[in-house]
Formats: sequence, structure tokens, C-alpha cells
Amino acid sequence: MRKEVTFGKGYSGSDIIVALRSAALSTESCRFDYTPERVYLKAQKEREVFSNLRLIVEGTEIPVLAGEKNTLQGEAKHSSITLDIGEELDWDEMEPFEKRLLGALERGPTYQVERAAEKEEEIRKRELTAEELERIGKGEMTILALVQGEYGERIANNVKENGPEGFKVETLNLPVDLPLVIDDPAEFLPESVPKADLVLALQENSSAAQLIADIVKAADAMALIAPVDSSQWLPLGMKTQIKRELSKVGIATAFPRPFCTLDAVGNPIIDKFVEFFGRPILDVKVEKNTVTGAEVVRDSPCGCARFVAGKLPGTEVRDAVEKAGLAHHHYPCLCSMNVEDDLEDTLMHVSGLQMKKTVDKSLEPIRKKEASYVDPTQM
Repeated sequence: MRKEVTFGKGYSGSDIIVALRSAALSTESCRFDYTPERVYLKAQKEREVFSNLRLIVEGTEIPVLAGEKNTLQGEAKHSSITLDIGEELDWDEMEPFEKRLLGALERGPTYQVERAAEKEEEIRKRELTAEELERIGKGEMTILALVQGEYGERIANNVKENGPEGFKVETLNLPVDLPLVIDDPAEFLPESVPKADLVLALQENSSAAQLIADIVKAADAMALIAPVDSSQWLPLGMKTQIKRELSKVGIATAFPRPFCTLDAVGNPIIDKFVEFFGRPILDVKVEKNTVTGAEVVRDSPCGCARFVAGKLPGTEVRDAVEKAGLAHHHYPCLCSMNVEDDLEDTLMHVSGLQMKKTVDKSLEPIRKKEASYVDPTQM
């Protein structure tokens, strides 16, 4: 069953979004969710749109339609929305929500935002205790890696084998045959989720990505690193939704694209991880214009930097950067080979360039030293 809610006048999509959010917050067992996006037009104009609109009432998802589309235009005027209730709920149960929605629209966006903020303040944000901060500072923390296959397993194993002694790494295997759209994540969550300080989301499809926020909460984790090594595994809209949901309860997030570009973000848990894994750092040693060794100061999460470091000894300095790129390819990198529209490049290529820059940066002081030295016997 569909129920059309008609407004007395046209309201912008942005105002309707805020009103929906306010009405849901003040309705028992109801929440509103959506995916914010920005569309760039040919005339170089930016348009805000809101897609995948849905109310979740007692676990039942109700799509919100504007016309026949599940999308609201930010600036466009809309005179009604339609709630696709289905057969599980009676409209009588939704009438209070409709009244709150219309009331919120009449009172205007300022009131709506304030009312929503009041409700959100009731959500208690857990913060790290002094004892937890001291423990994390010492490098003692539990990491839960969510994996579905070779990609995640390789990262989890590298962190477990080459991380500091205080890192305790556990893996949670997620099913690979999940439905495309998950209405109720509780149906697919593991019976038991290990407690952890940090969750690494290493899923290999977008269906599993829909479980990330719920698993992080079930693990009582205080931080999430969800790398975007493939946009098909973690779409932009899903990333935004996860970040918004977890930030409400004080959980820090990082979404490096790709994983080997991760830097410190100002959170003690994520930053402690970045001391050992993230954007790679190598200390390349050279004697007589030949690489004699390479120390791994910070490894790539997948272990690629460690692999590259082992391939460099015996290489002439002038060939070291290209040798690093070749070794990166042979590891091999498991980032996506699909071209990203905004980058006009593949994430695998971005990762390879990152590795070459790492070696090039390490060799820069050596080049400068050689450039400043003049051998008089050669004049």
C-alpha cells in the first residue's frame, strides 16, 4: 500500500529531508535514513540530491518516493511524498508520523534542526577512558578484521605477523552470498562478534559493507578503518552513511583510498595503527650508487612495502624507483583495476605510484649529496 502525504505548498528537497529526520526522531521505534550526493552538471553547476530515502519502523523499511523516484532534489520544490508502506504496517500506525512531518515543515527548518539536535544529544557518546588511552599509547589493542577472501586475509595476516607485539588480531569471516540489499542487518550478523578496539573492514562486496556499522557497534569498537580499494566494495554513498551513523555515537572512522594512502587522522587508535601500517615509508641504504638494503619504517597494510624492500638490494640508484613499481605489480597489488571517474585512473595504478614515490623520497637526500660532491680527479 502507498500513502501520499501532500503539503500545503511546495518545499525544497533539503527542507523535506530535515523535516523527515525531525519527525522520525520524535516517533517511537522510527528512524530515517538516506544517501546524500552531489551531481555536477555540464554547466559546471553543482546540484545536491538525496537518494535511497527510507523510514525504518520497528525493523520494517518504508521507501520514501518523490513521484515514482526514491530521490529528492535539494533545491527543487516538491508538493508531496509517497510512503510505500507495503502490507506489514497499518496506516493508522503511521498517522502520528504524518502529523509530525507536516508540523515540522510548517515550523520551518530552524526548528527542525534544533529539535533533531535535542534528540541526538540524548545518544550517549562513549569516550576512551584514561586507562584505555594509556593502553593504546603502549601499542596494546585488539583489532578485528572483517574478511571475505584473499584480499582481506592477506592484510589481516600481514598485520598479525608484522605488527607490534601488543597488536592482537582476530578475523571475522563474512558470508559471500549476501543479498544485494539488506533490509535488516540483524538477520545476517554473526551470532558472536569479538570485542575490539579497532575494526578493519576488508569486505569484498557492497552487500557486506551494509553490515559494517552494526558489527563495529557489536564489537564495542571505538574506531573503524574501511579502506576503499574498490569502489564496488564500498560505494561513496555507503561510506557516507557509515561515517554518519558511527559519528553519532563517537566512533572515529577513516576511509583511505586506497589503503596504502592512510595517514594519521588525530584519533589515538587509528594513529597508533598508522605508526606501523599505512602510507609506506622505506629507509633505502646506498653504497657506491647501488642499493644495499631497505628498512621498512612503515609497511603497506597488505605487506607490499616489505616485499618491495626485499627486491631493491643490488639495484642501481637510477633504476630503483622503476624497480619498486615493477615489484609492486608482481606482489601483486589487489586494488581495483576499474577506472575511477574522479581520478581518471585505477586504484591499482594509484597504489603503484604511491610505492614509487616512497622509494623516490627515500633516495632524495642521497641524490642531493651526490649532486653537491665534485670529484677533482674526474675534472
